[in-house]
Amino acid sequence: MGHLPEISTDMPAIIQYSSGTTGVEKGVVLTHRNIAVNQYQIFQNFRISPKEKIVSWLPLHHDMGLMGCVFQSLYAGATCILLSPESFSKRPRLWLQVISDFQASISGAPDFAYRLCLSLQAAQIEKLDLSSRRIAFNGAEPVRHDTLTLFSQYFAPQGFQQTAFAPCYGLAEATLLVSIDVSEGGFHTLQVDRAALQQNQVIIRRNENMHGNRGVSPQNIDDNSCSEHYDIGYDEEIAFNDIVSCGAICEQLDLQIVVPGTLISCREFEVGEVLIPGIM
Repeated sequence: MGHLPEISTDMPAIIQYSSGTTGVEKGVVLTHRNIAVNQYQIFQNFRISPKEKIVSWLPLHHDMGLMGCVFQSLYAGATCILLSPESFSKRPRLWLQVISDFQASISGAPDFAYRLCLSLQAAQIEKLDLSSRRIAFNGAEPVRHDTLTLFSQYFAPQGFQQTAFAPCYGLAEATLLVSIDVSEGGFHTLQVDRAALQQNQVIIRRNENMHGNRGVSPQNIDDNSCSEHYDIGYDEEIAFNDIVSCGAICEQLDLQIVVPGTLISCREFEVGEVLIPGIM
């Protein structure tokens, strides 16, 4: 048997490509230390035990699928049940069915996946049991208030608890996780003035956790509405937006909000660019 190569924590482990959401896709060189630190951060926030079951259809060339599901199940010693992305796109119900069959406690996806599940008919979901789902993370694109509310309402008869939702923010350059809201009281929202937000200012109209959120009905959804500012499809005359919190920043991360195109820190209640130096 040959000798295993000596590996240091600062040696490159993999090249992970960014999604290209905010610019041209680029390869990010991740060291063993980068991966280990971020896996620890995910582990601490999700409070994962070896008894957990994780279900994922997310592509393994994407950081959420690879780091958040496969690597984390290996790190925590948990069970991971994998589906192909194609199987979900063709049959969204399959994702929920596997969660129900295996009584999985953790699964997640970008916001569009939860909205796609809202197209399922009542007869297709009546026998599902989603009561085991402890964490339903939502990230990789703007997290929409109406998606969380409608999904919770629609799947409540199947045992889904709104408190399971965990809005999160991450990027390939930080390995994966940057922040997440896993508070026991459920997700939090800020209702802010729309006109001020367009001027990069935040004027808070209401600050609520999920227990205070006003409900929305399916006819209020407009998937063609602008998602840049988390619009929820209401009439354009309504002068506010509901913005979902992505929670607290992970330990050992230095995050700053700066004036776009500069390194000048924003003042409180100013909108700016997120700067993260990465994990060292």
